[in-house]
Amino acid sequence: MTRHARSRARPRGGARRRAVGLVVLALAGAALQPGAARGAGETEPPRIRHIVFPGAEQLSERTLRGVMRLKPQSWWQPFRRNYYYGPDHLQADLGRVLLRYRDAGFPFARVEEARVRYVSHDRVDLEIPVREGPCIRVRRVDVLGATGKLRDRLTASIDTRPGSPAREVALQTEEEKLRQICAEEGHALAEVTREMRFCRDSVEVRYWIAYGPLARFGEVHVTGAERTRERVVRREARLRRGDILRRSRILNYQSRLFDLGLFRSVRITPAFCDTCPRTPGEIGVDLVAAVSEKKPGWYGFGLGYSSADQVRLVGEWGYRNLMGRARSLQATALVAYPVGAALEEVGAGVKERQLELTYTEPWVFRTPLRGQVRGYLRYNREATLEEDILGLALQARRDIGRWSGLIGSIENKWIQTTDTTVARVHYQTRFLSVAISEDRRDFPLDPHTGQLNLLLAEYAGGFLGGSASFVRWTGSHAAYLPLGRAAAYRARLGYIRPMGRGVAQTAGGRELLSVPFDERFRAGGGTTVRGHAEKSLGPYEGGQPLGGLALIVANAELRFPVFWQISGALFLDAGNLWEDYRQITAARWTRGLRSREFSDLDMNYSFGAGVRLRTPVGPLRLDYGTSLNRALRPGTSRAEWHFSLGQAF
Repeated sequence: MTRHARSRARPRGGARRRAVGLVVLALAGAALQPGAARGAGETEPPRIRHIVFPGAEQLSERTLRGVMRLKPQSWWQPFRRNYYYGPDHLQADLGRVLLRYRDAGFPFARVEEARVRYVSHDRVDLEIPVREGPCIRVRRVDVLGATGKLRDRLTASIDTRPGSPAREVALQTEEEKLRQICAEEGHALAEVTREMRFCRDSVEVRYWIAYGPLARFGEVHVTGAERTRERVVRREARLRRGDILRRSRILNYQSRLFDLGLFRSVRITPAFCDTCPRTPGEIGVDLVAAVSEKKPGWYGFGLGYSSADQVRLVGEWGYRNLMGRARSLQATALVAYPVGAALEEVGAGVKERQLELTYTEPWVFRTPLRGQVRGYLRYNREATLEEDILGLALQARRDIGRWSGLIGSIENKWIQTTDTTVARVHYQTRFLSVAISEDRRDFPLDPHTGQLNLLLAEYAGGFLGGSASFVRWTGSHAAYLPLGRAAAYRARLGYIRPMGRGVAQTAGGRELLSVPFDERFRAGGGTTVRGHAEKSLGPYEGGQPLGGLALIVANAELRFPVFWQISGALFLDAGNLWEDYRQITAARWTRGLRSREFSDLDMNYSFGAGVRLRTPVGPLRLDYGTSLNRALRPGTSRAEWHFSLGQAF
């Protein structure tokens, strides 16, 4: 081929550009066609426009749609994925609708075959016909086959009352409750059979009880314990050979093993045995404790910021299973630096530092008494004073139930301070304290149900010696209700009664100054009264908050889900500090909401909202609170941001 022929065979530049343009347009057109670039199984499913329930009269369509996983479109939830995922998902939703009817007292309700109607290529309507049938109400509930006091206890536990709807879930829960009561009395093999006799629109419910043999405890067999001595696992059962084996004792045993902090998982399984003492009509039962151990040593470091206007550096080291006996040793170090408003108040440098060493003995003198020795060094700097504290505390705890405990401790503090109101810059404070606690929360880091109660009495000075003498009482009650995601409220009261001169510089002065600064009550901030700076409430002197001898704090909070791992909260807080409980008059509860003149004695109110991000170690919380009082302390802001880890209470 000649040179001329070869040159004519090449496409010209304009033709090449047109060819490339056609290819690009073809690819763009293919990309714009739905599903053209995807496989048949990767096309986007159609969206649900409407879901209707022909025949639904007793239960609203909104109630029925609420139990379904498939959801119709809604303008107030624009990010909700309202796709129709196919007949399998729809069939599961039909079962949920039927269960909702059964739980409302319609045992004869029927859900017909659903109809899926395509209104366009990407929109569908779902039609779910239902036949409700009559609402069946309970006419009578009987417990048969049981005798004596156990029969009375079983009958008293029945929550279903004559005239109430025959709710299937409630009846199943009641049946399981009767079985658990029998197991609590030692009848682990008890059988509970429910019989229902229908008559028109009512039903008679009968629970037949078959006790079975009485279970007696034999011994504990341990599996999975490698570093931990088997005796450590066995002793937490707190059962003697031949004891009646009750359900609560097994649950308490499992809970105590978890409380040791040694195990990742604990499974308690009963097994029949022939060696424990028993009589005819009884059986012997061994317990098999299968445990999975954690690593005994740990360490960690953290950097964080709190709304107390400080950056915190935290380090921790610990060993939780010394010599395989569940003894633990833990060291913690903390350094905090002021930022923002706190930097202006206290100046540059460290605001707080602490070093703490704790040793824990789970069984003191071979008794179920948990002992702890704690020593610490603490430095704290505020607006006009600095304190160095060396402390040593001995504490013992004894469980008095599955949820409750009795705690006693004795503590000694050596304090060096720059406080000009004290008689000596070096002094000691010695404490003796007793506390009763009850913790029924489902999850302490982020509770949704349960209660937390604490009553604490402390005695300082007197026959113990030391420079300060006072008595301090503190009580708190917090409850969590499954409303929305959770509704929570808390009330906390405290009172300090000074005895004698204490650490005051002069006799006959203010009682407040006779109590050491670090022992007074403090309030204000992200965990007490939001909308106010940390520890800012109560009387002041020279720009320094002094704390108080009387404390009242009340909180109410409504927590609700938003999306993903984020939830919201609305809260209302109230509280204050006083030098004397006699200053708490009826007028002080409302004066702050009405008067334009500020007073330290008025109750402080605030409200606000916040968001929480759920994390494995508890919610990350950001709250914004605004004071409701008409007058504020000069130089303070009406609103505050609060940022920290964990719920406010």
